Amino acid sequence: MARAFVVGVLGAEGTGKTTLAHRLAAALAEEGQHVAVVSDGESTEAAAETHDLVIADMPPSMGGTMTDQLGRCGLVLLTALDPVDARRQEATDARLRDALSREGLAWSVVVGSAEARLAQALAALARARAAPSPEPVGARWRWSCDRCDDAGCEHRLLPVWSAIS
Repeated sequence: MARAFVVGVLGAEGTGKTTLAHRLAAALAEEGQHVAVVSDGESTEAAAETHDLVIADMPPSMGGTMTDQLGRCGLVLLTALDPVDARRQEATDARLRDALSREGLAWSVVVGSAEARLAQALAALARARAAPSPEPVGARWRWSCDRCDDAGCEHRLLPVWSAIS
């Protein structure tokens, strides 16, 4: 079996990362893909040997460097803050974003309802798997907006509007 594609799912506690990991796995399994979800303490490498796709539900306080933990990932998803608990989640979210940026790892933010997050995750996964480069996402440069962390946002597309807003 070829090496599995690995998706890392990160987020502050209470942002729905575990729910997203399991819903993403279920949606992909319905499409006939052989998917495993691994959590803290479980081996991503072992699951990658027997599955087509591995979804790693990463703890918000990872030991070592982000590169050590996420370097094997072809896609990193970061769950956005829950508006109800944003105050409690802000510090962890900021720490995760800082670590990802400092180590040069690219990520996609998923926001909104559970259904919206699943749709965004599926779209990001489709793009990542269609990418011609076999290298992990962290090895590729990716533009990100300095206002919203959305790589595809209109600030990049409309530099004049961005300068006056």
